[in-house]
Amino acid sequence: MGERGHAGCATPAGSGSRVSRRLDLKTLCPTRWRWTGGRRVKVRVAERFLSLQGEGLTTGVPTYFIRLSGCNLRCSWCDTPYAFEGGEEVEVASVVEEAFSSGAPRVCITGGEPLLQRGAVELLVKILERGVGVDLETNGTIPLLPVLERVERSSADPGHLLISMDVKCPSSGEEGKTHWENLKLLRESDQLKFVVADEEDILYAERVLKQHPTRAELLFTPVWGAPVKALAELFLRESLRERSPIAPGRARFLLQMHKYIWGEGRGEGIG
Repeated sequence: MGERGHAGCATPAGSGSRVSRRLDLKTLCPTRWRWTGGRRVKVRVAERFLSLQGEGLTTGVPTYFIRLSGCNLRCSWCDTPYAFEGGEEVEVASVVEEAFSSGAPRVCITGGEPLLQRGAVELLVKILERGVGVDLETNGTIPLLPVLERVERSSADPGHLLISMDVKCPSSGEEGKTHWENLKLLRESDQLKFVVADEEDILYAERVLKQHPTRAELLFTPVWGAPVKALAELFLRESLRERSPIAPGRARFLLQMHKYIWGEGRGEGIG
């Protein structure tokens, strides 16, 4: 976890970066979020596009992607560095209408780290209230409790929300910054993802799961360009060990389907 900041709020890693300096305290402090009606709340958006969900439990489902700008981590293998800063400031109501008009049965709110923006949860709730499923992708460094409480207070069906949370492994250079209490909050319908590059990453994931049990589905995804066959064989061996925390039925090894279709780049799908 990062250092603690004002009033017990998490200070993101790399707070001296240009990105972090542009984000104010209200943006970075979930315990001080103020929920509004959503009509005039704005979010800073890096890109929006229609595609197929390429990873996780909803792989292959037509999905409208909303990538928000800003991130508090700098993973060594990050494939979306263009979302670190910049983007277009758009009213939440406008983004909701665009997502709903796309006709996609699901919307993915991703980043960057979307929960750095206080408008992200308002966006999430407004989409859920339209009856559209939402995949919320987060790096796990921001407390999830305020998010779940906001959804519960809304008229949305919490069952339409899928939280996809990462735990950063050693190859990312950002391990150990997870808000570990989040793992207790994840439901069986949520997913906990480990992006792995080598054996050390898989063994790290096993140690994490022994120390921080979770009900969520466990997903292992190889870093793009990593030796997939070797990682798959290692995952298979480890998952079949007696009392393995990544035993079959709990954990899956999945590739990033969208990159095999569109390659690695911005807006993998229909812009």
